[in-house]
Parts: sequence; structure tokens; C-alpha cells
Amino acid sequence: MTLDERVIKVLGDMTDDLTPEPDPYGRVRTRWRRSGRPPAGGAAAGLGALVAAGGLPRGRAQRDSVPDPTSETNSNWNHVQAWSERLYESPARGGLAGDKVYVLALATSVAQQQPPGEYREARVLFLDDVGPYRVALVALARTAPTPNFWAHASRWLVADRGATVDKLAADASRVGDGLEPYVEMELSKGGVGDPVVQIALAADGCDFESAPWPAVKDWRPEPTGSYLVRAPQEVKPEWWRVTCDGVTREEGPAPGWLAPEGITEAQYAAALSGTRGVPNTDLARGEVLSYNGHWGYEVTGLPKVIWQGRIVGAGKAADGNSYDGTGTMVVAPAVGGGWRGSLTIQYDVTDPVSNSAATGVPFGTRTDPSDPSSVVVVQLHDKATLVVTPATATRVAVVRDGEMVAKPVVKDASAVLGMGVKPGDVVRATDAAGAVVGVTTVHDDPLPGRSVDRWHEE
Repeated sequence: MTLDERVIKVLGDMTDDLTPEPDPYGRVRTRWRRSGRPPAGGAAAGLGALVAAGGLPRGRAQRDSVPDPTSETNSNWNHVQAWSERLYESPARGGLAGDKVYVLALATSVAQQQPPGEYREARVLFLDDVGPYRVALVALARTAPTPNFWAHASRWLVADRGATVDKLAADASRVGDGLEPYVEMELSKGGVGDPVVQIALAADGCDFESAPWPAVKDWRPEPTGSYLVRAPQEVKPEWWRVTCDGVTREEGPAPGWLAPEGITEAQYAAALSGTRGVPNTDLARGEVLSYNGHWGYEVTGLPKVIWQGRIVGAGKAADGNSYDGTGTMVVAPAVGGGWRGSLTIQYDVTDPVSNSAATGVPFGTRTDPSDPSSVVVVQLHDKATLVVTPATATRVAVVRDGEMVAKPVVKDASAVLGMGVKPGDVVRATDAAGAVVGVTTVHDDPLPGRSVDRWHEE
């Protein structure tokens, strides 16, 4: 894979599910952490990475529509919609929100650019001059919302600092479906060294706090209360938390990633050193770059590639998706302890079911999976599991309730089990002499990391 191909791949990961919007500022990134589907190329959904000049708003698929009005999912959706409505009904925030004439003129201009009858009202939720930009968040209420779809639409507007209403709303005819209960945006013109600003917003009455990364312990209230602004000189590695009515509804890393000026050759060399299996340098570098952007400040160190090789015999999941191909496993230490990991599988041919060239399987471990003696177990689907072993291993043994249930041969530091695993299973790797060279116990743990999203809860 050439450098250009790697860049194309990473941009493809990051712009999955996006609709291009005209944007003279090169990079407007809105992060939604709610999509459940890992996009092709291994960048699991949600977390931010840079978007190339050309103006793609950073966003992920909104929460799913709800066809069954009696389901638990529908109840969760109703909670999300209620918080979305509470945000919509909130007064405008920001340093310029007190300019009632400007706010009214901006809302009117945006409303007039929409299709007749589609929206009953437009509201300005945020307005301020931040760094070299004038930034606004405008939301619109649908005239006739359907029960299983967003009742609002929204759009970030950006122009030069001090811009008139006409300039700020010059291209407000296209708006995005949905208004999440929590909205977050990072803005830059896209060049190296260009000023970056960050804005986050929740409903009036909620309270923001921030804590320095990587410890994420010293939480301090934000003086702005229900919103947060970071001017260029204030942007830093940190986490944000939103509390509403005494309940933490949102907690997670601010936009950003490790090595923002670019991963150095020395850092790439460290990330790829000790890779087990069959190393593929170009593919490995692409995954390090991709996951550095995707995990951001969820982790405390750059991603490291611990294994690469062929996955054969994994078959297909119940949904028809294949898991055979070329695998790359990356890991990084997580904020709060443990390790985050992801296995990216590049298909030999495009999968006919998902129409994807690759898939990603996230996982977590309690101990350091980059230790050469570690045994890493990743369930691919209910009938297949990948086990990565120490380099000297020749066999894997899976013991369940005191009985051996599988003993596959190891090739290139890995083996595929034709079964799923359960908490309590003991997985041992042995060498040609039968000596145990690595062992682990399967745990039913959530993914490491402390991110919180409780807008769907009562």
C-alpha cells in the first residue's frame, strides 16, 4: 500500500456515512459517538480524527429509527428525543447570544432558506466569536415529525470573526437530520498550525466539567455552565463531562489525538516493533495512523501493532458477514486502566453482504497484550474465535469447566477456534515440547475506557 493509498484509506474510514457540505474553512468536525457499526478499515465508530481540507463535517450515523413503539429501544429513543427537545428549547448560549437582533435575523435567514412547510421554526442555540471565526449552531423543528425519526434538524454555521448575518447564513439551505442531546464540534482551516477551536453544548441547566488527560481525575466546573468553548490558546488534551439534574449524562475525551503534528518514523518503528505473525509494514502503519485518530484521548499511548497474519476458517457470522482475510491487531493503554484493542480484517475480495473491503472487531484486555508472552483472545462471532499466541507456541488448548474443548494447531502465532468462548474459559498456548508459554482467562468485561453516554436512560 502506497502512502497515497494509506491516506485514501484513512480518509475513507473517517468520512464513512458523511454527506459533503460546502465549507470554506476546510475542516468542520462534529462528532457523534453513537454509531454501533465499525466502519470499513478498522476505525470503529464514534471518535474523532482529522478531516482533510475540502470541508466534510465530521459526523456519524444518528441513532437508529424505532419501528416498534412498544419496544425497550423505543423507550430509550423517547428519552433521547426528550433531551433533544430540551436542548432545542434552551436559550441561545455564547458570547454573542445577548445580541437579540442578530440572533433573530440569523434564525429568520436560516428558516427562509428551507423548503416551504418542512420546518415550523428555527432557533439559534449558540453564537460567538471564537478565535478567528464566528460560529453558530442553528436548529429547526419539523412541522410534522414522525414518531421514529428526529423531530429536529441542525447546522453549524461558520464565517470570519465579526461576520454579518448574510455572510454567516450564506449557505444554510442544507441542514443535517437530527439534533443530538449533546453536540460537539471542532473547527480549523485544515492547515498545519492553523488555529483550532472547540465547542460543546448541552441543554440549559446542565453543567460541564473538564479534567486534564491522561489522569482524568481532577474535575473542575466550567464557568460557562451548560456549554463549553475552547479558543485556540485553550485547546489541550482533556476530558469533558456533562451532568444534568444530578446525573452524569456524557463523559468522554475532547476532540484530538496523540502526536497531533504527525507520527514520527521513530514512533512508527516503536509501534511496529515486536509484531507477531507475518508483519506487513504498509498495512500496519495505516492502522496505527487510523487508530491514533479514532481512539484519541481514550488512550494514553500511541497504538501498537501486536500481530498480523492470515485468518482462515473463521467462516461467516449469522448475518452473513465474513471474517476470513488478512488481520492486523492494534492495542493501546486505556484511560482508567486496561487496554483497548481492535482487530482489522482486510477481505481478499469485497464482502458481498456488507459491500465492505474490511471489518473491525473491538476488544479489551485487563493485562498488556503487547507483552510477547501474552495470549490474546478475540471472538469474531458466535462460532469463531481468534487466538494470538507467543511466537514459540505450536498449539492452543481451551479448557472449559475442567474439560478441554479445543486444541487447534498454531500457525504464525495464531489459531482460529471453530467456536465462541465464554467467561471463565482458560486458554493456554504450548510449545513443541508441551510447555506452557502463555495463558489467559476469558473475562466478560466491558471495553476499557470511561466514556459515558446516558441520554437514552430515564
